[in-house]
Amino acid sequence: MMQRISTDSVPPRQRIPLLHDFVGRHVVGLEFAPVEPEHFTFAIETNALADGVVVGKARYDPVRGARTRLAMRDGRDGFLLTIHDRAHEVDVPGQGTLRVEAGDIMMIDQSAPSCFRLESATLTAISLSRGELTRFVPDLERRPFRHVKRSEQSVALLGGYADLLHRLPPAKGEASALAARHILDLAALALGSRTAGDREASGPSVRAARLRLVKAFVLKHLTDPELSVDKVARAQGISPRYVHRLFEQEGITFSEFLRDARLELVHRQLRSGAAAELAIAAIAFDAGFSDLSHFNRAFRRRFGVTPSMVRASAMAQD
Repeated sequence: MMQRISTDSVPPRQRIPLLHDFVGRHVVGLEFAPVEPEHFTFAIETNALADGVVVGKARYDPVRGARTRLAMRDGRDGFLLTIHDRAHEVDVPGQGTLRVEAGDIMMIDQSAPSCFRLESATLTAISLSRGELTRFVPDLERRPFRHVKRSEQSVALLGGYADLLHRLPPAKGEASALAARHILDLAALALGSRTAGDREASGPSVRAARLRLVKAFVLKHLTDPELSVDKVARAQGISPRYVHRLFEQEGITFSEFLRDARLELVHRQLRSGAAAELAIAAIAFDAGFSDLSHFNRAFRRRFGVTPSMVRASAMAQD
């Protein structure tokens, strides 16, 4: 379930109490002290998945925060993973002040006190239950505070998948449970566990999360006529062969997915009349097709009619 709050319509004196209440209920009990209280703004979105997994996105003005002993009376004992777009500092029990660079993962044990200092920042936050994460990462209790550098590929994968869930929240039920499992598997991978449970159990979740990110990248760059498996692989930090294998697990090739997505784009435009003033060839080229004959054949195979018939039908209905 997605929850959102921001300071857009909140008087300054009510902002910190609202922030404490929302974060305490939906993420973790923290106490905040803004650097400039009269100008402090924030915006937070959280999505509660299955198995106690919460994925959130937040933007803050400069602020200090702490998980105090008083706040710890709420009984939370899970873990909070954060990825910031700016460097910040965290005071970790027994380790002193730790500088966390932009893009790194910092895991905070909610059953212990800690404090942090943030400049203006946007961050991704993932709250995980202790029981679930400990089951997936057996040595978790020995190092309940962990710092993982952004150079680790698993960090980008976890952050990218969390951002994708933020943009495209899964429905309740099975979809939410599957997304939660993927998050737990990717968190376990980033935190140093070979798997979430065992290698065979973890593999499908990691591959599924990676495939969703690859598909999202393809759809975002769909109209790029130079889009290729090599370009996608470079952007995702994986090999072209691995991209091919990701699609093969769904019984489709990368080229087929790209072609069908472009055909769907053209079909939507012809049906909506959004590009009524453009020639069909121009619409096809704008969608990324470079061969008009190939486009026409593929379109007819896909939809059973020609592009001009789709346009004519849409115009007749209008």
